[in-house]
Amino acid sequence: MIGLIAGEAGLSDHAMRGAQWLSERQNEEGTWDETESTGNGFPNHFYLRYYLYPHYFPLMALGRFRRRLAESASGLSAK
Repeated sequence: MIGLIAGEAGLSDHAMRGAQWLSERQNEEGTWDETESTGNGFPNHFYLRYYLYPHYFPLMALGRFRRRLAESASGLSAK
């Protein structure tokens, strides 16, 4: 979603659906669940897990979405 927002002047339907998807999947603690490994490793031996990824990236995407939404509402162009 971040790439969609960065590459467009306004907010496309794709970016809107991405923000809705993230919002709908936010759990009661305000974070997102992630059960799979998030990093590289050796298959069947070990896998890396970055515990902040399911928090950091959705929040960053929603923050950029919110900023673009505010810019669009106020008539300012994206910087």
